Amino acid sequence: YTNLNTLSLHDALPISGNGGYVKFANGFTIQWGIGGQDNVTKTEVTFHIRFTTLFMANAIDAYWTGSDTPRYFANSANESNGTKAVFVASDRYAASYYWFALGMA
Repeated sequence: YTNLNTLSLHDALPISGNGGYVKFANGFTIQWGIGGQDNVTKTEVTFHIRFTTLFMANAIDAYWTGSDTPRYFANSANESNGTKAVFVASDRYAASYYWFALGMA
């Protein structure tokens, strides 16, 4: 791929403090946001812009304080694609999470 030393910022879009993305001149894109829903183990997030190639999408428990068992989120890779990521939580109490995705757009 492109030498990382030659990357320059192409686009950046903060979205209401809850998410956004940055796209570099070579197409490499980082997107992030907040997702989840109470009492549901499987949730979906829609990317701000479409990836032509999705390298990875991941989620992290938004409210774990360290005082209880941390919850985890797995990316359902066979259901995720260039427009969305599908995450499955370890239990229905996991609720909200921070997510990020890396790829080409």
